[in-house]
Amino acid sequence: MKKSLLISLLLSLSLAAFGQMTAEEMLAKGDNYYEGKNGVARNHAMAVKWYQQAAEKGNAEAQNQLGYCYFQGEGIQQNFEEALKWFKKAAENGSAKGQTNLAACYHKGETVEQSYEEAFKWYTAAAKQGYASAQFNLGLCYENGEGTDTSFTDAVKWYRAAAEQGLSDAQNNLGMCYDGGHGVAQSYSEAVKWYKRAADKGNTMAEYNLGVCYSKGQGVPLSYSNAVKYFRKAAEKGFADAQYNLGVCYYHGYAVAKSEHEAAKWWSRAAKQGHKGAIDAMKQL
Repeated sequence: MKKSLLISLLLSLSLAAFGQMTAEEMLAKGDNYYEGKNGVARNHAMAVKWYQQAAEKGNAEAQNQLGYCYFQGEGIQQNFEEALKWFKKAAENGSAKGQTNLAACYHKGETVEQSYEEAFKWYTAAAKQGYASAQFNLGLCYENGEGTDTSFTDAVKWYRAAAEQGLSDAQNNLGMCYDGGHGVAQSYSEAVKWYKRAADKGNTMAEYNLGVCYSKGQGVPLSYSNAVKYFRKAAEKGFADAQYNLGVCYYHGYAVAKSEHEAAKWWSRAAKQGHKGAIDAMKQL
């Protein structure tokens, strides 16, 4: 009888403590389990439990995280409808991450009918909160005229906002705008500056673009050795244009020992991805 009474008392105290937790504390618990930090072993199922509790209390970040778990099938059975439901709640409650995830669903037509207009609306809401990923995607919308009129000036504005926060994709795209003079005064030196920042973070396209700058002496002194260095970085990650250019360097012996064998190796890799230049180049071997 005493043992039963003690168990009931402990259970009541535990439930009371649980009920007194704030949504923010529940979110933190969820994050600990999701990331496996603060002395807690990674457990996505437990993370979902805590995110659910916090989400039902109206916490926007927990709603976004719960939506993400449903979307990825992490800690719970994958359910795109539930993911969309929670992304919408998070977005409407002001979560920049939730707004961005909801925008991405509309942008790609995932879990919902594609709508560039809705994507643009939610990217804009998140971008205005300073969320770098949304700023980059909003820049893409302006560049490609998706959900809005095409405007390279606005694309540059949002690429710059994200680039200054260190987002490598935005740094690369801002570099490309300077490279081509799109929405900004053409400047190879500014292009190289942003390509270098992105390449230092391992951005594949920026590595390729920087290689092109070195191969042409645009914004930097002409240097085939540096061109080969950056082409190789991007080529080893499977970037077809870089594989083709690295093959060209080997074929002509630019800063590397001339080798048709090495040229063929890289051209064949690019050709397998449908690169026309590489396909044609293979015919001359």
